[in-house]
Amino acid sequence: MFIIHIYPVKLELIKFMNNHGKVYNLAYDKLPFTYEAIYIIFASTIKEEFEIYEKFVNDFVKKNNNQSLSIDFNIKNIDEDIAYIIFSITMNNKK
Repeated sequence: MFIIHIYPVKLELIKFMNNHGKVYNLAYDKLPFTYEAIYIIFASTIKEEFEIYEKFVNDFVKKNNNQSLSIDFNIKNIDEDIAYIIFSITMNNKK
């Protein structure tokens, strides 16, 4: 997998990806924040890649169940061999 763009907004990220693009540790200093990443992937591995992101989202929600989360996954095909995933999380304090 080749990461083409990652940017945090109002967010401190600590050791959040290894060279395969898997999220391991996410830390933040203040809310609200948005974490967004765009990944280029091979379409043939899209099922495996999606499972990685689904697991991350499930783990993230469990660890942050006192927060209000908005999570967005989008997959776009560039052609039959290559696609990209837009992955975005926005978090706010629950009122």
